[in-house]
Amino acid sequence: MNAIGFFQAQFCFPIGDDMVTAALVLAGVDPEAQLADIDIQGKELTKAHLLRMVAQTQNGYTEKTSSSDFGATNVVNNLDVTQIRSMETEANRIFKKYGLTEYIVKRNTINIYEDDEG
Repeated sequence: MNAIGFFQAQFCFPIGDDMVTAALVLAGVDPEAQLADIDIQGKELTKAHLLRMVAQTQNGYTEKTSSSDFGATNVVNNLDVTQIRSMETEANRIFKKYGLTEYIVKRNTINIYEDDEG
């Protein structure tokens, strides 16, 4: 199996070849490599870069659900904040594991429920 197909299969929505290729390059992996030739660090770092890219760019995706002679039906699926945060958290965990702190993104959150009077 080639690396691009493997990483595309890790997501439940479409990921373009160019995005996977960019993640492989950022992880220091040859985009033409076969999956068996990529070490675990290369696989994990590629996954982390993909998660980061998807979390930063993916507001939703269009999925073709049916087609006929007269047209196609497309459904737009949106990623919610919980899914995006989960991807960012996993990417940060992987980057931290390999000491790549320059890729770690920290989010500032505001507690809108905090009582200012107490």
